[in-house]
Amino acid sequence: MTILLTGGTGKTSTPLAHRLSDRTAQTVLLASRKGIKPETLSGSNHSNVHPVTFDWYDRNSWQNPFDYVTSRTLSQIDYIYLVAPFAWDVTMMNDFIDFAREKSVNKFVLLSASQAEAGDPSLGQVHGHLKKLSTEQGVQWVVIRPTWFIGNSVVQTIYFLLTSSILQKTSVNTKLKALGTRIQSTQYGEMERHLLSL
Repeated sequence: MTILLTGGTGKTSTPLAHRLSDRTAQTVLLASRKGIKPETLSGSNHSNVHPVTFDWYDRNSWQNPFDYVTSRTLSQIDYIYLVAPFAWDVTMMNDFIDFAREKSVNKFVLLSASQAEAGDPSLGQVHGHLKKLSTEQGVQWVVIRPTWFIGNSVVQTIYFLLTSSILQKTSVNTKLKALGTRIQSTQYGEMERHLLSL
């Protein structure tokens, strides 16, 4: 399994890459405009983390993660963690999701904001797009809407979501309530059993 983390040098993607690398054998693609691996991930114990160049505003770069896994004979990208660029207009994220769907990616985790409802402007448009794709194409998705970041709780939640299948909304709300994170999802899988076993 390969996980693509956008926002590769950001507040959640770098710690998430650490956690995934420390605890799983999954391939992690850390996507950023510079395509660099943060120094904290440069040790041999993080050899499954690979930097790739990716820029929301350069559509030609969207192919890079997919070419990278092919050129290195890594497993295809299964999950994409979506972190928006610093902009109000993030409609290019919907175009990228459609692009990734053409590459057979079916699982997405969107880092949104507590005030962004599906269909609202900005991140709400991406949320709404994922919801629509779920209904029309069976896409599996989760939207994480933190009010603020407290310690590692958001990273921990994202980690659980990416290391298993997307899970049932009611189970997520019940199990992760202690983390203070509201999660909305569709499509259900074995992650529910993983979370309940913690």
